Amino acid sequence: NTPNQPLPGALQLREWADNYPPTFADKHVLVSAEIARVQERGDDAMRLYEQATQAARESGFVQNEGLAYEVAARFYAARGFETIARADMAVIEVNHAIAVQEQRAPAQHTRDLLLRAA
Repeated sequence: NTPNQPLPGALQLREWADNYPPTFADKHVLVSAEIARVQERGDDAMRLYEQATQAARESGFVQNEGLAYEVAARFYAARGFETIARADMAVIEVNHAIAVQEQRAPAQHTRDLLLRAA
């Protein structure tokens, strides 16, 4: 592949994102952001990282939103934007806490139901 030639995996992901955006759009945009970063297209990467976090949030993929923030934080830190990088990392911590609580909620609900039935 030449530097500007699309990668086969990225093309497949784009096709999936076009056909079913709720499941694949956030992943496609994050891969696109990483490609832009590697190709040193910083402005494109920034825009795409933002789109990736929004798409993941809108689709309910908390783990993917956290990943997008983490990768974006590394991007910004590497360019000397420490304040933005720290803010992104803080969002990751909050998203992680939410994800943990959401995972615990069904188990707690089951325990509550069992206690009521006893």
